[in-house]
Amino acid sequence: MKVAVIGAGSGGLCAAKNSLEAGLQVTVFEQTDQIGGTWVFREEVGKDEFGLDIHSSMYRGLKTNLPKEIMGFPDFRITGGEQSFISAERVLQFHHEYADHFNLR
Repeated sequence: MKVAVIGAGSGGLCAAKNSLEAGLQVTVFEQTDQIGGTWVFREEVGKDEFGLDIHSSMYRGLKTNLPKEIMGFPDFRITGGEQSFISAERVLQFHHEYADHFNLR
């Protein structure tokens, strides 16, 4: 059975991983050129190369308002550092680590 996953953010990566584990054939469709969803910071505004609006809810220096101890997945935690409230860059790094660990690229 084939499954389409829309977006390669937190939800999309988790859906892709669990679908693959269930034996499904997965294709992930991501509008941008990288994984991470809302955690990808971009300075650009306006339209992308496809004429679609560029949207980012990130800003330089953003830190999470939830502790990292509850932001990861049950089978893959956010580790490292003593601070509970981490930078957006660290959350994005976590998404890449998750994708690599579960061979989602």
